[in-house]
Formats: sequence, C-alpha cells, structure tokens
Amino acid sequence: MRILLLADIHGNRAALEAVQEPHDLCLVLGDLVDYGPEPGACVDWVRRHAHAAVRGNHDHGVAQNVDVQGVGGFRFLTACTRPFSVAALNPCQRRFLADLPTSKMLVAGGKRFLLVHATPRDPMDEYAPADPAFWAPRVAGLGVDYVCVGHTHQSYTLTVNGVTVINPGSVGLPRDGD
Repeated sequence: MRILLLADIHGNRAALEAVQEPHDLCLVLGDLVDYGPEPGACVDWVRRHAHAAVRGNHDHGVAQNVDVQGVGGFRFLTACTRPFSVAALNPCQRRFLADLPTSKMLVAGGKRFLLVHATPRDPMDEYAPADPAFWAPRVAGLGVDYVCVGHTHQSYTLTVNGVTVINPGSVGLPRDGD
C-alpha cells in the first residue's frame, strides 16, 4: 500500500497540485490554510482526496477566527494573512476545518497509525524536533506502529521504542533552507 502523507499546505494550491506521487491512500496532517493565496482550493482538494485529515493550529485559527501562537516572523505573517484566509473561505469550508479532529487513529495495511498535527501530547501546538529523547515519552504506551506529524515544516523519520515517527515536512511552505 502506498500512502501519500501531506502536511502544512498553507493555502498553496500550486504546490499541492504539484504533488503527483501515485498513492492508494492520502493522509493530511493539518494546516491546510493561512499564509498562501488559495486556502479555499486547498480545503476543497483535501475534502476530495484525503482519506483522513486532522486539524492544525492554523486550521483552528481560521475556522474560529482567533489568533494562533507563532514564532518570530511567522507570527507577523499569520497576522497579515489571517483576515484574508478567513474571508476567502465560505462557511462550508470553515465548518470543514472546524470539524477536523485534532487526532485520528486508523489502521491501514495492517498497521496502526496515529495522525496529529504537532505531537500526541499537544496535537496542535507543540514543536517536535527530530530528537529520539524528545519523542520517547510522547510515543510510550500509544499502541501504534506509526505516529504521523507535521507542524515543524521539516521532514524527518525516527524509530523510537518500536514506533516510527514520520514528519513529511511542508507542501506549501518548506523550511528546509532551499
């Protein structure tokens, strides 16, 4: 089974549509909106293509029209783009974002997955580095094979106490230095 794992689309429809990998199942790890110019198209794409999706901190902020936490220049960027993102979505799209769960357990290909935007301990906001010591207490006792996260905009894969932690990075706003 081929799983397409996406995170942090951030209203960037062009980047989202550039993803052409063949897959059997699409899982989305939050932050469909904010920053980019086409949040509605990204919400609609996820509604059509994702088997499962979870709510990110920016999805929550746009759906509820509230501020979210951010660091440095990203807090400024969010403050600038939030009013546009809220106005660009119709009520049905905002309701979709509001209804996304903050975590989702599922079985695919006989493996158990936990989907969250940030971490199991704080599904929308905790910043999770690629550090096995950081992850060890967060995966303890979960009873899953994979924990899939986003939020950092940096990709990594770790195996911690028999659990594979996967962060695919960001589709719409990579922070990989390139």
